[in-house]
Amino acid sequence: PYWYPGCADSVFSTRDKNLNRWFSPKFTREPNDIVAVHIRGKDKPVASYNSYSFLISAAKLIGDVTIFTDDPQLSSKLAEEHNVVISNGSWQEDWVTILNAKAVFCAPSAFIMSMLLIDPNKTIHMMSEKYCDGGFPHFHDDLRFAREAMKHCPNLGVLT
Repeated sequence: PYWYPGCADSVFSTRDKNLNRWFSPKFTREPNDIVAVHIRGKDKPVASYNSYSFLISAAKLIGDVTIFTDDPQLSSKLAEEHNVVISNGSWQEDWVTILNAKAVFCAPSAFIMSMLLIDPNKTIHMMSEKYCDGGFPHFHDDLRFAREAMKHCPNLGVLT
């Protein structure tokens, strides 16, 4: 596992001291009204079509949804069914756009959780084990980190 017990506590207890020393972002924060849904597929199929469909439905209760993905085949079907748009940015552009989104809905993902280093108050709604039914076995590590990080990140939640 790449997340070990105590890792989130270590990261967030030293975040303020070390963030600017070791990590200097080269972008500006420009908040937007996007409700981001991050869909993992291809190399890490964390959730099924039905679980992502649930996630999009939940996200639509907050606002206009944009899907961010590495799996255009899965996402195009979901986008058509739910009448939402798919980002066509690079992964770097998507990361910054998602960071600036008003809320994020996702399966457990280090890509999304890395945003908490920049903004521990980021609103993130993450799938619980119940929805991680895509066959990728290592989502437990990301979920373990997320649950531990919830002590430090007040707007990080797990959807049950």
